Amino acid sequence: MELNKICPQCEIKASLSEISPEQIIQNAKNLPFKDGITSSDELFKRRMNACLNCPACISQTTCLHSGAWCAFRARILQNTCPFPGGSRWN
Repeated sequence: MELNKICPQCEIKASLSEISPEQIIQNAKNLPFKDGITSSDELFKRRMNACLNCPACISQTTCLHSGAWCAFRARILQNTCPFPGGSRWN
């Protein structure tokens, strides 16, 4: 069976024509705060700052190591940064 190979970065760029990085971040910020489930606004801001300055952040939206949108990963409290060698969120 032959697998169709798609460049993840190309696929991400194509999907960005429909939604901007700012919209993704705003949608994650708009998730209602639930104690023990979502990160506080302050923690979210610190995590996003680390993500946006990370060399593994693709197109200001996606983590190369998890494949997830950085903003939604940062908004969920229990998530961790998957950067090899240690979290960049510390």
